[in-house]
Amino acid sequence: MTLYLNRLAWFAALLTIIAWAFMPRMAMAYPVMFPKVPEIDSLPLPPMPSTNLAEQDR
Repeated sequence: MTLYLNRLAWFAALLTIIAWAFMPRMAMAYPVMFPKVPEIDSLPLPPMPSTNLAEQDR
């Protein structure tokens, strides 16, 4: 059982070293591209004629 756990520990250490060596290079080669936020064109509302007779210019 100890021999099996020892080999498993060495294998895990080997995978960790390989991942630590190659993953940063892969991350630099293939950057993560997030989708762009859509731009919303907002136009001001046109002036509305007032229906209040007190506010109308005479």
